[in-house]
Amino acid sequence: MAGRDYKLEARARFLLGNLLAEIYSNECAAELLADAVRLDPGLVAAHVDLGFVLAREEDYAGMLKAFREAIRLDPAAARAAAVWEPDEMEPLWQILRPQTPRADPARPSPSSTMPAEFREARALVSLAGKDVGAGRDGAAVAALESAIRLDPSSPFAVALLAFTCLLMTAKGEAGGPLVKSEEVLRAVDSGLAELLFSK
Repeated sequence: MAGRDYKLEARARFLLGNLLAEIYSNECAAELLADAVRLDPGLVAAHVDLGFVLAREEDYAGMLKAFREAIRLDPAAARAAAVWEPDEMEPLWQILRPQTPRADPARPSPSSTMPAEFREARALVSLAGKDVGAGRDGAAVAALESAIRLDPSSPFAVALLAFTCLLMTAKGEAGGPLVKSEEVLRAVDSGLAELLFSK
């Protein structure tokens, strides 16, 4: 009888947890991602995704612990995991959201009812994700600070700012550049700011 392949089991739990996180099934996603981390503590992407899921639940201590471990294991892999989804996710999305051909020609979509500041905040978060992926942490931090000022209710923006601050700290770039980040995060949740910036 062959032994269990813990890394394969961890990867499967990570992918399913990632999928559930995308549909905001936070409790189930967190459980699966925590299992993935337990089975394969070196699975950096599982630590990162767990951190983002915990941010939605406002478990900032758990979020920071997951982010710190991912960055400790491999900062480059943590950076990549924060902004790109795994290649295996694309076929899963194709199964769950198949593109059905339209019989009628595409119509222009109606104007969004989302307030302009929320659209602007989303655009800034998207830009920040590209900056994080490219290693432009200072630019990412500035974009995320602006996004959170526009929409302080965005758990992804808050978590990505915390993650980027941790990356900068790991590179020895903490201090002055992060003063504004501390102020922005303190306005969202003083407990998070205290956990992140306490010396």
